Amino acid sequence: MSGDVAMRALGDNFPTPTFENPAWVTPTPLAEAKVAIVTSAAIHTTDDDRFSQGDTSYRFVPREARDLVLGHWSPNFDRTGFTLDLNVVYPIDRLEELAEQGVIGSIA
Repeated sequence: MSGDVAMRALGDNFPTPTFENPAWVTPTPLAEAKVAIVTSAAIHTTDDDRFSQGDTSYRFVPREARDLVLGHWSPNFDRTGFTLDLNVVYPIDRLEELAEQGVIGSIA
């Protein structure tokens, strides 16, 4: 069984919560919104401590940082795209373009 098949089988049986009365919040218009990136790819700067397997901590990545390390532990994770273009897993350049164009309000 491949890693992808095993992960999907695990997810199929994973309990998920249901909410009787979910709260609704009208979102801010995107052109006024502050947008942040949250990723599970274990990205960190070269000065940060590395992630260890099973690590549930997080790292703050400064907006201007581009010398990032990908510390994702999954053996099935193809790092080729990240190696060629940081924006594959951390689309900061695309967000900056959207902010400059007024599509989003700002970047956190």
